[in-house]
Parts: sequence; C-alpha cells; structure tokens
Amino acid sequence: MLRLLAPLLDHPDYRPSRHPNYFASSLRALRSPLELVDLERGIGLLRAVMEQKGHILVLGDRDVDGVSSAALLGNFLREQHVKRGGTLDLRVSDLGDDYGLSGELFHSILASHADLVILLDMGSSHGPEIGELTKAGKKVIVLDHHQLGNRVPDFEDCAFINPQRNIDIHENEGKIPTVGLAFKFLFGYALSFLGEWETQTAVALDTFGLSGFALYRCGALTGIVSEKPDAAKELEPQTIAYLTAEIAKFPAEDSARIPVVIGSLLLCRLVEIRPRLLEFLLSLADLVSVGMVTDMVPLVGENRSLVRLGLGLSKHRSMRGVPGYRALMQELDLPDDLTGRDLAWTLGPTLNAAGRMGNTALAVRLLTSESLEEAQQLAGELKQLNKKRQDRTKLNEKIIAAHFEEHPALLEKSLIFCYHPDLEPGVSGIMATRLMERYGKPVVYINQDGKWAKGSARSDGRNILPLLDRAQHLFIQFGGHPEAAGFSIEYDKIPELELLLVEAASTMDLAPPVRELTEHISLQPRQISRALLDELKRMEPFGPGNPEPVIRIPGAEIQKLDYTKDGKHAKFRVRGCESIEFVAWRQADQFRALTDLRVNLYGMLERNLWGRRNKLQFRVDWMNQD
Repeated sequence: MLRLLAPLLDHPDYRPSRHPNYFASSLRALRSPLELVDLERGIGLLRAVMEQKGHILVLGDRDVDGVSSAALLGNFLREQHVKRGGTLDLRVSDLGDDYGLSGELFHSILASHADLVILLDMGSSHGPEIGELTKAGKKVIVLDHHQLGNRVPDFEDCAFINPQRNIDIHENEGKIPTVGLAFKFLFGYALSFLGEWETQTAVALDTFGLSGFALYRCGALTGIVSEKPDAAKELEPQTIAYLTAEIAKFPAEDSARIPVVIGSLLLCRLVEIRPRLLEFLLSLADLVSVGMVTDMVPLVGENRSLVRLGLGLSKHRSMRGVPGYRALMQELDLPDDLTGRDLAWTLGPTLNAAGRMGNTALAVRLLTSESLEEAQQLAGELKQLNKKRQDRTKLNEKIIAAHFEEHPALLEKSLIFCYHPDLEPGVSGIMATRLMERYGKPVVYINQDGKWAKGSARSDGRNILPLLDRAQHLFIQFGGHPEAAGFSIEYDKIPELELLLVEAASTMDLAPPVRELTEHISLQPRQISRALLDELKRMEPFGPGNPEPVIRIPGAEIQKLDYTKDGKHAKFRVRGCESIEFVAWRQADQFRALTDLRVNLYGMLERNLWGRRNKLQFRVDWMNQD
C-alpha cells in the first residue's frame, strides 16, 4: 500500500480511496450495461441490421468524446459488419456544420440510404429530427450524455440511451461520457451472445446480513423479492464464497449498497472467466480512457476503473491495439506507461485540435486506420494541425487583449461577453475557458465560423444553462453541460444576445464558489523521489473526484535559481533533493522579488518528457513564506 502518501487516505478529498475498489487491479468496479434504459432495444436494432447486412451510418460530434466514440464504433463495425458484407458510413461533425443533428448535416442523413443511424454525443435534444428519420424508415440509436430538455426522442424505432434517463441508478449523478456509453453498448452487444443474457440469477441476501433474494441479469440488479423465483438460477458454492470474501472488505456504512456491489462482482467474474470477452474489452480501453479523461467526468467508480484499464494500471494490460493510438503516442514522444496527465494535456488536446481546426475527419481516420505506416503519417499531420491551433489561439488572445484594453468596461460586468469580427474560428472553447480562469467570471465567447457565428459558454462551478435558456429564441442551436455549452447564432442577433445575457447575468448568482488554496500533504525534500512518483501512480488517474495531490514542501532552500529565455518561468533546485528540477510556470516575477530563498513550495511531482527525456520534475503551482 502507500507509505509516503498514507496520510492522503484520511483527507476529505480522497474519501473514495477508502473504497476497496480504489486500488483494485481487477474489473470489479464495472457496472452492467443493462442498467442503461433502452440499451437492450439498441442492441436488438443493431443485431437486426447486421444480420441483414444493411447500411449503418455513424455520426459523432467533433470533440474528443465524439471522435473517440466514433472510432470505437467504427473499428468494431468494420470488423464485425463490413467484413461480413454490410456497409458503413462513418461521419463526424466538422467545419461549417451546426451543432448536433441540424442544418445541412441533418438533411444529408435524412436523404441517405442508411438502415440504421447511430448518433454519438448528440441526439438528446433532437427529438423532432429523429422523428423525421424514423418516418423515413431509418432505425436510430442515440448514445448521448447531455442534459434532457423538452425535445427528447420517443419513438418505437429509436433506442435513446442516456444515463440521465434513470440517473438515480448510476454513479456520479449519471456523468458517463459518450465514449463510456459506447463501451457499455459494445459490452452489452458481446454479452447478448452469452447464455447469461437471458438468465436470471438469485442471490440469498441473508448471507450478507440482509433479507430477501436479489435478482440479476448479467450483473444488473433487476429486483429484490422475498422468495426465490423457481426459474431463477442459484449460485455455485465457490461463487458464494467469493462474494462473501469480497463483501467483507467493504465498510459497514456501505451495507445498503451490497446488492449493487454483488452485481458488479458477478459481472467481473463473468468477464474474467471468458478470455475472448476480456480481450474484446481490453481492445476498447485506449480510446475509452482518452475520451473519458478529456471529457472531465468524475474519475471514481467505474469511470476510474476504465481509465486505469487504458493506462495499463489494471492486472489486465491494455493491448494498445489501435494503430493510430500507438502512432500518436510515438509522434508525441509519450512512453508506454501513460499517466492521466498525458491523456488530459497531450493526447486529448492533440485529438481535439482536429475538430477545432475544421478537420475532425483526420482524427477519426487516424484512430480507425488499420495500417501503422498510414497511421504514422496521419499522426504527423495531426501534430502539425495542433501546432496551427496553438498559433491561432495566441493570435486570438492578442485580439482579445487589445479589445478589452479599448473597452475596459466590458470586464466590469457580471458576465464576460466577447465577440470581435477578427477572431479566428475553431478555438472558442479553449478561449472561453482561459477568459473564465483569468477573470473569475462566466464567459460567453463568439467568433465567426462560416454561415453562422459559433459561441462557447463557460462557468466555473455554476450552472450556465439557465442563463442560455433565456436566450434560446435567438439561437439556431444550443446545448451542452451545466459548466460548458455551445451554440450557433445569426450574426445580426449578436448585439441583442449580448444585451440580454449581460442583463440576465446581473440578476443571477453566477459567481464561482470560493476555492481556498489548500495542501493535501506535507513532505520533506528528501521524500521527493522516484518512490513518491511510484506511489502517486498507484492513485492515478487524477481528475474530478480524485484531484492531483497538492504537495507542500515547507522551508525549502532554493539553489541555482534561473529563468527561461523568455523570462516568464523560474527553474531551480532544492537542498535535499538536488537531482530533481523544480519549475514554476509564469511565476518568474514572484521569484525575482524574493529576498529570502527559503520558501514553502506547493505543487506536484511529475515526469518531464521533453526532448525524449524521462526525468523527475516538481511543478510549483504557488509558493509563500512564513
């Protein structure tokens, strides 16, 4: 277990670490796909079209969640459908497309010869459009996790799979990204060929201090009854012994969750005794992990388990079976032992650049390539595209800085509203996020993007959707999450939108929650070591629900203080761990102002992979003096 980081387990931020599944190397945190409403119907629709060798059209959104989901389904359908005589059209939303299922994109799908349309990361607010598709004779499967509104689909030939539909059953308030839903959908498809798919299993709960019998299908709890149904299958003694031993590890306060936990354990056992099923799930892990981390969902429970699988932290090694994924890792100089930070800060943003720069198809082509040679070429193209995205972001930042310098009153409003005709398209999300972080206020950022203007809204800790709801009559299309949303709008309506949103924001509580600077653990310089990094990796992946620990080094004595060529960043060593480089990004001025080189440092130990190196580096997030 942990030695240097043992005190973290008592910190409130790491409450999930007390759960037996937190450090588990198995798949026992998996939840049954059958918990999702309409999943069984969706599998039935897919199997029917595949048996008829019909035409399937898959449409994904342009972000990493949509791209990874489309690639996941695309790779599967190529192997199991196209190579058996069926046909496939794999599309993603791209430059000039409206958000979601709308505009010319919708009409092209309506006019297509598709027998089955699979919508990924969209569809929850496109009920009328989906109704038109079904009237045209098309079956539709929606895999989406966005908020439910008043336009949800409800048609016989549509399987609407969204965890928000039965949110109380799912972990993390149903926050499962679309790529996680695609994984569960394919998992369910594989399970549908097993005898257990139709088998009901009864578990006597008195063994675990409860009463009645819990009924399961492929790990999904279907009910608790007082008497065992005659048709229900009973467990073998060895399985009961396995459950008893595992349940004993759970804290007493989790007793109410025992029936759900039993379902996960039964599902894990079902998978691990079937090598081909386990191999299939492992083949999906890479794309699931990058999509999940990039979409910023809580990394606890099943979400955490799936990302650990992709990072190779499970006892079941990730297969790295997607040539494009391996090629991109090589192009970005990433080692095989990835971390969550590699996914969030390197792989994810590079894949995201494709959609931001109007070439989403490039990312999908890369992740569905069957040739490593072709994949290496595409990975190089994507890396260059990401460089152009970075240059575009810098240009837009200069335009915005000049705009706010000329109109400083804009920064005094409750809402930062930003539109300038010279802003280049494709990076609205990242620009809105940076403005939000800089000014500590919700942001609406708009730029030109072809026929319509495109906008992104960001809020730190407050739900921004009610604000956008007030302006929905002005939008061509809008939707998203409580803290991140997007929309398209006609150019001549932008001034009206600004007046409406700024005024509405002044009457709403959109201020972010006060977040105090905190530390999670205090360590001495000699403890900043490779052994510490190894323990940190055991706690991976870090993200929402499992934050990166903030390590405090009290009274650190700075040595060899230096600055980067541009003068923005400080680099130094610390007495007691001289082999490790410390870097303080964008904090050079604070270090120049020091009169005493003994300070308290706060940050995180990480790897420095720059220039194909793999050295230890301590990232200083802030510092102070007693």
